[in-house]
Amino acid sequence: MDISVMKAVFLGLVQGISEFLPISSTGHLAVFSGGDERLGLFGAVVLHMGTLLSVLVFFRREVWNLSLGGVRLAGASVRAGLGQRSFRDFFAEDVYGRIALMIVLAMVPTAVFGMGLKHIAEASMKAGNLKVVGAMFLATAVLMFFADRLPSREKKIDGVGFWDAMTVGTFQGLAAMPGLSRSGSTIFAGILRGVDRREAAKFSFLLSIPAIAGAMVVEGHGALKGASVHIGLLPAVAGAAMAFVAGLISLALLLRIVSARNLRYFTGYLVVAGFFVLFFMR
Repeated sequence: MDISVMKAVFLGLVQGISEFLPISSTGHLAVFSGGDERLGLFGAVVLHMGTLLSVLVFFRREVWNLSLGGVRLAGASVRAGLGQRSFRDFFAEDVYGRIALMIVLAMVPTAVFGMGLKHIAEASMKAGNLKVVGAMFLATAVLMFFADRLPSREKKIDGVGFWDAMTVGTFQGLAAMPGLSRSGSTIFAGILRGVDRREAAKFSFLLSIPAIAGAMVVEGHGALKGASVHIGLLPAVAGAAMAFVAGLISLALLLRIVSARNLRYFTGYLVVAGFFVLFFMR
């Protein structure tokens, strides 16, 4: 099966909007593809590449600082192992090194839950099994309904600690289920742990970088083994470009929505989408 340029652009638009807005990109791609497994490679690699690039560009300064912090973190770990410097001193002094460590720690439960749910998630994306997607849309609606009602706290991203990272990472792992929004779940988890709303969204987006990259590798490898879809160069470029542009817009929009405590407005859409999938799709 070939993917046309128009279809690639449409899927790129869906991916870019739903990757960062709390409505689930995997759930929407499953619905719009009708559970067609042949689109797996295109969605896993091409569209994810576009949204990954959008978050790298949008948070380019933070990504650069975190990359340097990660290098310093590795060096501090080696020196601590050799007894040359206390790792606790490094942790207290290096802000970006500390945030980098929290992102690494958060990816542990993400990987555990994500891989544990992998087969269930894949089955839920197939035609005939989309009821799970509808149920997860409703679950996301519940999270967004309560997200705005949680009390506001002032913890910044540089104050995210071990249990904060574990909680957010766990919610991100559970979001392997199509229809359960990764961004919505992790933002909810951050706010639940007392992180400032905008800072929780920023941590969620930075955490999406290794998550999206990992999904590209794992899902792309699985799709390649039995892929029956041909991806031409022009559709691939068009789809990735649209996902990139729509992703940039979605990132800026969601930061404003979170700050204004308007996440609840996604609840109505998700309830309608959830019941539509449950009652009108196979």
